[in-house]
Amino acid sequence: MILYISKISSHKWGLLLISLFCLGLSCSNDPTPTIEKKNDPIIGRWNWVKEIYPRTLEEISPLTEGYTKMIYFKNDSIVEYYRNDSLTHVYPYEFRYIINNSMDPNSDSTRMLSIHDGIEAYYSITSDTLILDWSYIDGTTQYYKKEQ
Repeated sequence: MILYISKISSHKWGLLLISLFCLGLSCSNDPTPTIEKKNDPIIGRWNWVKEIYPRTLEEISPLTEGYTKMIYFKNDSIVEYYRNDSLTHVYPYEFRYIINNSMDPNSDSTRMLSIHDGIEAYYSITSDTLILDWSYIDGTTQYYKKEQ
């Protein structure tokens, strides 16, 4: 093996090193968001409007609770949670698709919001309103209004 390596010319070694260098440059962990993420309507700051407990239909809001909440979805797949304008939590988020009926090849899939590596919520955005539905795991349905 050593004998074989020593027979490789310096010209070939140079080409090999340049090729490896170029290959290394082509690999990237660049967290630059994709165009899809940059244009996703969830990106931005969302102010808490209300929450509804589906089992009891109890409704809470900043007025009834005495504090505000805000969620900031960033382009870099990070979501920040604020309470009374103070940062309380920072988590990664992503979108996942759940097949509605895995036994039916024609079944639709549902886009879910996954926060903190697996806590999932159904969500919808209509105009400037974000609805996060955690009720399928005994949580609340939360309503937010987008900051302009």
